[in-house]
Amino acid sequence: MSSEQINVHVVFEHAQDFNPFGCSYIRLLQPLSHPSINHSINLTYGTEFKAADVVFVERLWRPDITINLAEILIGKIREHRCKFVYSLDDNLLDLPEINENQKNVIRFFAREADVALVTTSPLEERISRVARRVFLIGNFLDDRLFPGMPATIDGSSNPTDKVVLGYMGTFTHDRDFLMILEPLREILTKYSQQVELQILGAVANRAFLDLFKDMPVKEITVPDGHGKYPDFIRWMNTYIHWDIGLAPLIHSPLNECKSDLKYLDYSAQAIAGIYSEITPYAGTVEQLHNGILARDDAAAWVESMESLIENRALRVSMAESAKQKVWTTRMLKDNATKWLDLIHSL
Repeated sequence: MSSEQINVHVVFEHAQDFNPFGCSYIRLLQPLSHPSINHSINLTYGTEFKAADVVFVERLWRPDITINLAEILIGKIREHRCKFVYSLDDNLLDLPEINENQKNVIRFFAREADVALVTTSPLEERISRVARRVFLIGNFLDDRLFPGMPATIDGSSNPTDKVVLGYMGTFTHDRDFLMILEPLREILTKYSQQVELQILGAVANRAFLDLFKDMPVKEITVPDGHGKYPDFIRWMNTYIHWDIGLAPLIHSPLNECKSDLKYLDYSAQAIAGIYSEITPYAGTVEQLHNGILARDDAAAWVESMESLIENRALRVSMAESAKQKVWTTRMLKDNATKWLDLIHSL
């Protein structure tokens, strides 16, 4: 190890399987290990504390988290005189599923941190109420996980020759999906011979999917062995070929603090996207240039989907513009130094 390297340890958030979450890779493990900065960083990571110059602690850290466990961890960080960065990529303080004990842990970590690392300006404002100092770095994709800038294929790899609409995400988006459920049923009925909807995760309530019975809808399951984020992205690069990507988000304090990550996922794959007209996408999507911003009503979503289904030239030009923007401005090869700037600021 070079004497000029900074020792950095990441305590990532995990579930019972002790594996890093997708956000752990996106926000910490991929950026801090990127070749453009790894000559300056000696990175280690795990589920427990390890002494280092800088220690990152992510979100809620562990499934059995308590204030007592959080205090013990911070005590070790202080005992070894490590700089402490608290990483938060979502407004968990306004997430209904988070209980008061967990919210107190979040407040405690944010208050004790030398700096809180966040993803968006609204989240920065929210966390600045409890954190001493906040550092904002947006989300970026790791160029190492992609074989190269894709051609704008417009579904040409789909053997059915249908226009494929896609919707993906973690199983926490039932309320968001409900917003476009009826518009999707209308579109799938009207264009039953021309389109197919593919759903990857995202919908936990099976009753919603039952409403698409006898419609051209296909559920996609990620194969075993591709659950970790880097493996999933490589699998997606190979097997997902959508013409139109859907990203509905209802207006809520939680969603207003979210990032435009879905835009990155779709655009990197040259998929034309339709996005809710709220904060995460409003600052990124230029209407009808690199995406469509749809209002929070059924008619707007129907109109947006119709315009892309019926106008191949529009969806191809949008996909191409979005792809070019992401590949030239939102990859780690050009942005990983932001994490190094954060570390140097400590």
